[in-house]
Amino acid sequence: MDPCSRHQVWSLLKSRQVGRVIVLSTHYMDEADILADRKAVISQGHLKCVGSSLYLKIKCGVGYHLRMSISEGCDAEKVASLMKQYVPKAKLSQQNKAELTFTLPFESMNTFPGLFSELDCQTQLGIINYGVSMTTLEDVFLRLESEAEVDQADYSVFNQEQAQDECDNASLDDTDQRLLTFSDSKSDVVSGHTLWRQQFSAVAWLHMLNMRREWKAFVYT
Repeated sequence: MDPCSRHQVWSLLKSRQVGRVIVLSTHYMDEADILADRKAVISQGHLKCVGSSLYLKIKCGVGYHLRMSISEGCDAEKVASLMKQYVPKAKLSQQNKAELTFTLPFESMNTFPGLFSELDCQTQLGIINYGVSMTTLEDVFLRLESEAEVDQADYSVFNQEQAQDECDNASLDDTDQRLLTFSDSKSDVVSGHTLWRQQFSAVAWLHMLNMRREWKAFVYT
């Protein structure tokens, strides 16, 4: 669906949602964030969480993203050290020549004023500008999906090992049963003229099968 048509559908849903319950399934997290009052995330066929955007971002999000545009002379280690002074749990999630991105937990929000004031004063760090954004529903979905993949991988390994053990046990039980049957029954033992006749019939049958296979190959070629 092109952007114009998508916008028209959004307007239609918003105009019809009053006094109604609308169930919408989408793979676009921004679409869910704009249209839905409550979101349900389903991964690997299981319901992972349900709630408003704010609830999901706080409960399952990664925090705030602090993005900094930096100059060529910026020392990333000094910037990270300064971040740790105000937010000990700050993590450098992305780094390149022009930008640094830190992930800050939600509980550190009260330290932001002091941190921002320090960043404004420390002009020698090489920070051109910076901005803070809250975690998105896309981050929430990716986190839940990664956790689901890890759980699915562990479950698959466990099932595979369990199935292998059951197969091995079944093979051993079958072998033991055959041995017991062979030891208890003497009627299966063949010797003398009967044994020679069985061996001759088996060899003749194999030769006939080989001749049929060679004859088919000759006909088709």
